[in-house]
Amino acid sequence: MPEPEQQECHGTGAEGRKKRVGLAIQGGVIPAGSFAAGVVSGLAERGAFEEYDICAFSGTSSGSLIAALCWARRVLDGNGPTFRANLTAGLEKMWMYLAWPNHLAMPIPCPAYGEFLRELDGLWMKSPFYRDFVERVRVPYTRFVQKHWIEDCIPLGEARDLSSGMQEHIGLVLGSADVLRGEITVFREDEVSISALLASGSFEDITGLTHITTPPHAGTYIDGAWGDNPPINELLDYRLDEIWFIPCFPKVISDLPHTGGTQGTPERALAELLGRTRAGHRGVRELLAGRAERQCDPRCHQAKGHAASK
Repeated sequence: MPEPEQQECHGTGAEGRKKRVGLAIQGGVIPAGSFAAGVVSGLAERGAFEEYDICAFSGTSSGSLIAALCWARRVLDGNGPTFRANLTAGLEKMWMYLAWPNHLAMPIPCPAYGEFLRELDGLWMKSPFYRDFVERVRVPYTRFVQKHWIEDCIPLGEARDLSSGMQEHIGLVLGSADVLRGEITVFREDEVSISALLASGSFEDITGLTHITTPPHAGTYIDGAWGDNPPINELLDYRLDEIWFIPCFPKVISDLPHTGGTQGTPERALAELLGRTRAGHRGVRELLAGRAERQCDPRCHQAKGHAASK
């Protein structure tokens, strides 16, 4: 099989129709989400959504926010120029929402300050009052910010109402992990809600666990990275020709990590938001050329061609 760079690249299948593609978006706090935002923005700007029928999205943690926004805009706008404009604007709004000085909820203006907060938190952790502070102050506050972040950036309710009556089926899969049952849980497009997104991105000491009391997903949830990051097999239910996997974190590194920056702490991640988003735009060329890793089940059609830049 030739290298991806040598393959013929097109978005049509053997029957002359557009290839049906699913995006699987890896989560991992702010770095993974902002990186994926840049990749998806690049795909939209380079016409991938017009060339391919990108009709299903999966994500975990911060990747679930990207997947949910893509799904909502695809439901509301189709896949034409309006979709492209609204998606790229929505992604920029989402991942600049907490950036200094646009939003004062997370005042981390630079990486050095983020590193300082990380060290300060390490010292404060030794205090007998630390756990009480986390449960009574930090978790409720950051959860409040997270909820409003989702409400302001993703038109979930409008998209869910429209999706139920659509002839075209746009798929969405959000991954989470049930703490008490020890099970991986996924939320589908007909189950998407703010609670589902909170469940997919629940950090115990930052935003707390998510408790859902209504069936069919009643349970206590922690970040989906503890389960399936991102869901892949569930995308096969949408009759896809290809699955494009957008990873942020490499499987192999040359050296052991020794610093907060390389270990990816949340504070540092927030401070590096803008740089990660710009890096995502640079990374889209590799995704379109087929060098980004893709995972698929044997039931999925073997990819015969990779997406290419126009």
